[in-house]
Amino acid sequence: MVLTPTADAYIKNSTVATNYGTATSLLVNNANGIRLSFIRFDLSAITGPVTGLKLALPVASAASGQEFNVYGLVSGESWTETGLTWNNAPAVVTTMVASSGTLADFIKTSDLYATGTILSSFVTGAAGTIDTAFDATTGDVLNFVNQDADQVVTFVIAESGASDVSGVGWNSSEVSASPPTLTVITTDTAPVSAEITFLRVVLLGGQSNADGRADGSALPTAPVNYQDVQANVPFYYYTYGSATNADGTRGNLTTLRRGATQFPTGGVGPEIGLGYHLSRVFQQQSGSALAIIKYAKGGSSLNTDWKAGGDETTVGDGVHYTTFQQVVANGLAKLRAAYPRATVQVTGMAWVQGETDIDNGSATASAYGQNLTAFIADVRATFGAHIPFFFSRISSSQSVYSNPAAPDYSKYLLLRAGQESVAATVDGAYLIDTDSPAFTTNSDFLHFDAAGQLALGTALAAKMADVLFLRISGITRIGSGQQLNWNSIPGKFYHIDTSPDLITWTTQAVGAVCQWIDPLPLPARRFYKISEDF
Repeated sequence: MVLTPTADAYIKNSTVATNYGTATSLLVNNANGIRLSFIRFDLSAITGPVTGLKLALPVASAASGQEFNVYGLVSGESWTETGLTWNNAPAVVTTMVASSGTLADFIKTSDLYATGTILSSFVTGAAGTIDTAFDATTGDVLNFVNQDADQVVTFVIAESGASDVSGVGWNSSEVSASPPTLTVITTDTAPVSAEITFLRVVLLGGQSNADGRADGSALPTAPVNYQDVQANVPFYYYTYGSATNADGTRGNLTTLRRGATQFPTGGVGPEIGLGYHLSRVFQQQSGSALAIIKYAKGGSSLNTDWKAGGDETTVGDGVHYTTFQQVVANGLAKLRAAYPRATVQVTGMAWVQGETDIDNGSATASAYGQNLTAFIADVRATFGAHIPFFFSRISSSQSVYSNPAAPDYSKYLLLRAGQESVAATVDGAYLIDTDSPAFTTNSDFLHFDAAGQLALGTALAAKMADVLFLRISGITRIGSGQQLNWNSIPGKFYHIDTSPDLITWTTQAVGAVCQWIDPLPLPARRFYKISEDF
């Protein structure tokens, strides 16, 4: 995984109250005022021990051949890019004399890893080259990162001595075309970001069956081992009741695995089957990968907790829908930071919910279709106008409702009718049938067990693949030409490339349609490509 800084800045002791966080260069020298640079990386996407780290610094200006040291900051990581100064920097003594002393005179070793142990030393190259501050597979750099509790790490770069001639300037993260990068290697990490050019994000929300109440250890291990970590699927999730991160965000970026549920420990929701099957469809397109962002809350209702305010803001939104929007925003930001060379785009949403709106009475059950329609419109206003929306039907396997003798049977029928109405009337809304015997439940006859959750995720993946993976569905002779049909998404725009030889191609925009007639008489042969505009 290749990371770019979440914050970087330098400080200068001759202008102790000035912030340089928006500068395009990170400066380090001891001439005409001492300068130190701070670079922060968020490694919360990393799972398992880090086995390799490489910090690359593009050189903006330098007198080559100068030596620099890298330290690890272990306290005071609340510094901000636009607030850091010499006066408030966590690892700096402000009383030192600029032209005398040693490094220990201006670095507080108590604030640094292993009381000031140098993580690495390196010699800078000329402007236009890239300095490798470290490229480690063992030693103090890995120890520092692996021992950091919150996986947010700051490296401090300083001169190796008390004075020099001119120092160095490296590109800061403000130089978006060539920022500093930290390459992280583990035995359990998502694909290296350079390999991914399009990250297709699926959102997952709802109540307890979206969160998951199934025992993950009951997932099958053959012929597919669904208990394995799915290292090919980046996964961002927030579990209700978890602490907010130090930077105010909610959630964690990891790779897809069981255990991202409120309870039980090691439990699973539909994300396991969804991720396994849909990722393999997306990966048929070179450079494309699936990512999942999930927040769900058991016992929450669409009528109140997920209420839609009607626009892209959170004004009027229910408490859990508001949380969901924050989690998605935080997750997208983390994915974009982790995959800086990729287009990161929400490509669809999965919704698993409805039980509480049965529990809460006939009024909420009968209003479910109207509420779901409003919710879909709000999701699209917030995350993308034409996002396909996939939702599971309340299952006949949930006999706590579906038994005609059950107290809530009439409300169960009302809610299912509302779900079916949405599928029939809302463009781009797709109902997932959960009535087959595969959708088994726990002993409460309410929550899907491991097999039922796997069936749910697999069914979601199948429908999503059918809708989201662009394919030609038919070619028909029309007069002397050809009519092409494809599985378009309502509101999405398309263009077609034609070629007589697979070498020379002609491109034509065809608009938000699902078919196109080639007006030219057919030659001996013609080749077609259909592409969706993003």
